[in-house]
Amino acid sequence: MTVRGDGQRYKLTLKLDDSTSTAQYQAAFVVPREWQTLRFEPADFAARFRGRAVAAPIVRFVDVQYFGLLISDKRSGAFRVELKDVKTE
Repeated sequence: MTVRGDGQRYKLTLKLDDSTSTAQYQAAFVVPREWQTLRFEPADFAARFRGRAVAAPIVRFVDVQYFGLLISDKRSGAFRVELKDVKTE
C-alpha cells in the first residue's frame, strides 16, 4: 500500500465477505507524512469481531473481498490519508 497523510495511527481492515457476523482482520500502522510503500504480511493481521480479539486462521490475501481504513487514535478531529496504490503480490 502506497500511502501518505497526517502521521496518525490507523488500522488496515480486511474482510472476507460482506456478512456482519464474521470476523475482520486488522493491522495497525502509522501513516507516513511523505509517500511511502507499506508492506503487510498475513501474520500482521489479528482477527477481531466487534472490537474483540477472536480465534481465527491466519488471513489469506487471496480470500480478501473488502478493505478499509480506520483511524485508531481515539481522538476526535481532522485526519488525512491519501492512497496512491493498493495491491497484493
